[in-house]
This record gives sequence, structure tokens and C-alpha cells, in this order.
Amino acid sequence: MKKISDEEKKNLRKVSKSDFLENMSIMSSEEKIETDNLILKHFTTRFSREFYKEVITNIECTRFIQNSWIGEVKTFEDWNLRVDNYDNFWLIQNKTDKQIIGCIEVANNYLVTEVSCAQIIWFVKEDFSQETLLVEAIKAIVIEYFENREFFESEYDLMEIKINEKHPGAAAICEKAGFTKEGVLRNRCVDRKTGEKCNVEIWSILREDY
Repeated sequence: MKKISDEEKKNLRKVSKSDFLENMSIMSSEEKIETDNLILKHFTTRFSREFYKEVITNIECTRFIQNSWIGEVKTFEDWNLRVDNYDNFWLIQNKTDKQIIGCIEVANNYLVTEVSCAQIIWFVKEDFSQETLLVEAIKAIVIEYFENREFFESEYDLMEIKINEKHPGAAAICEKAGFTKEGVLRNRCVDRKTGEKCNVEIWSILREDY
């Protein structure tokens, strides 16, 4: 993968020249991140309620999600309280038809010996099939958090995605987004639909890699 020069990094919000960005231009603001095909923005009450009904309560959408809180969300109030008080949830909206296709959560994962990491978790609707858009959204998040966000006043050193090994297409999405597979943790998660124990794959991208 070709590295981005310091001069190119200064121009990321205009037109990218790197293989990683694949000619995707990004405009960022406090309220939204905009790419060629997507707008990423924070939840409003209306979108929060719709997303809860269509995604969070649908086991087909959450069966492979790897986080500690999804099982604790029992009501809309539980869900709304979480997204309302946490500005690292990003709705993914398609510019073409204005439809919400999913969301990305960016969780502060750990801070050990001055190493800071953000974990990316995605949720998409059951009928979602345009993987290239999800890849575009993940790339936009990587740029935003490496360039504009801090973790306890420290720059993020890496970003990480943990996926259920049996999640269809998830590994390909990570790879296309520029992440590298680091390893496999055996029997570290379950299929929330079947209860089957599954392996977890860990994918990451370092600040110097992107």
C-alpha cells in the first residue's frame, strides 16, 4: 500500500491521491463527515427510533456484532440513551436516495503504555448489499479519527475491527478498507441467533499505514 505524503495529508479534505482513499474526497465538520457517495452524521430522535426498529431489534442485523453492550439494550429508551450521550455513533446515509443504510460506532478500546486504539463496529440493515459503500464509510472514519480526533488528548495510534469469523463478507470489507488481519482468537464470541461459539478475527490499521 502506498503511503500518503505529508503534503497529500494536508489535502485529504479536497482530493486524495492515495491508493487507500481510491480518489474519494472528504469534507469534515463537527456535525458530519461527507464523502463522494455518503453523509455520516449523528443520530436525531427520529433516526434513532427508526434505526432501533429496523436494525437493533432485528437479530439478523445484530447476530454477529462484537461488543459488550448490545445484549443490554432491551428497549428503545436503552438504545436512545446510549446514542444520545455518545457522539461516536455515525449514521451512514446514501447521498443518492437519502436512505440510511447503517451506522458505525467508534469505541475507545484501550490506552496501554501510551498506545491508544479505537475500535470500529458497524451495523447495517438486513437488506444491505452495497459493500463498497460500507468500505467507503469505514475509510472516512479512519481519516476523521486519525486526523481530527483525540483519545485523552493523545492521537490515535491504531484502529481495530473485531469480527465474528462466520460473519459473511466481513473479512473482505476489512481488507478493502485497508486493514490487516492480525490473528484469530478462538471461541471468543457467539452467534447471537444460534448461540454457537465462534472465533474472532482481529483486523487493524496503524497510523503510519494509512
